Amino acid sequence: IINGEYEPNDDECQLKTDFLETNDTQLSDTEFGIPSFWLQTLKQVPMIADLIKEWDEPILKCLYNIKLQLHIEPITGFTLEFYFNDQSKNYFTNDILTKFYEIQIEPDKEVLSYEGTAIIRSRGCQINWIDTKTNVTKNSKTGELQSSFFHFF
Repeated sequence: IINGEYEPNDDECQLKTDFLETNDTQLSDTEFGIPSFWLQTLKQVPMIADLIKEWDEPILKCLYNIKLQLHIEPITGFTLEFYFNDQSKNYFTNDILTKFYEIQIEPDKEVLSYEGTAIIRSRGCQINWIDTKTNVTKNSKTGELQSSFFHFF
């Protein structure tokens, strides 16, 4: 439903009728999925919301899926995969942006206490920006680094 790959039938859409009866909002019959779902979801997470700047939002509207890949061997950890649609090609050439986290599950033999699983390192991917004007991690006029969600990678 989020990506528009499944369209609910009339019985499943009873909420649409109820919603329209109580609101003056018009819903488009040609719009599929939930527009800007991942942008809105990320903005609801306080730790992440602070990272998202207005210049990041047009790119994050192109984000259509986030997946988690677990790794056991040779290194224990996980990778977050951010999938972008073709409109993101106006900004960078990557289809997927990734961030890998290595985690420590076992206690360190040299440490006397164990506080549980911990992230011990992370590694992001390189973003292949189209040009300096589309690179939202740098000010397009001065070239200096600026706050951006995309420093996450």
